[in-house]
Order: sequence, then C-alpha cells, then structure tokens
Amino acid sequence: MNLVKFLSLSAFCATLVGCASYNTDTHQKVSFIPDEMSDIVVSVDGKEIGVAPCSGVFSLSSAHEIILSRDGYKSISLDLPLWENPDTGKVEF
Repeated sequence: MNLVKFLSLSAFCATLVGCASYNTDTHQKVSFIPDEMSDIVVSVDGKEIGVAPCSGVFSLSSAHEIILSRDGYKSISLDLPLWENPDTGKVEF
C-alpha cells in the first residue's frame, strides 16, 4: 500500500467517531461517518457492525477496540477509551 492510501485512510479514521445522540448511564451511541472514502467495514470488539456510515450502541462498562478495514488497504485498529465528563461526572466515550 502506498503512503497516499495510508494517509487517506488515516485521515478518515480521525473523523470517524461522531456525536452521541443516545446516551444513558450504561450505554452510548457512536456513529462512524466517512469523510471521503466509502466501503469502510467497521468492527467493534471483534464483531462487524456494518459499512460506514453506520452506528452502534456500546456499553460504558469498558473501553472498546475498533477495527477499520477496506479492500486494498491495511486494517487500522483504534481504541475507544472511556473518560469521565468533568461537566456532568458521567462516563462517556
């Protein structure tokens, strides 16, 4: 894979995680929205959730591993860590 393809996929990954429109004390909705590329397969914790744009509702009991893959590109693994929102005191992504 050449550097341009890698950088393009990396730029896409940087814009993936969208705002949460669904948030409870135990789960949060996370959206994966491609910036320019299409056909990005999104897997979370080893389970494929769809082809971006897609979203899923994830447990706030632990961090999650996201894997992005596309034919002709090297897969990228990202961690979706938990953090405590200082404004609300709630745990979020």
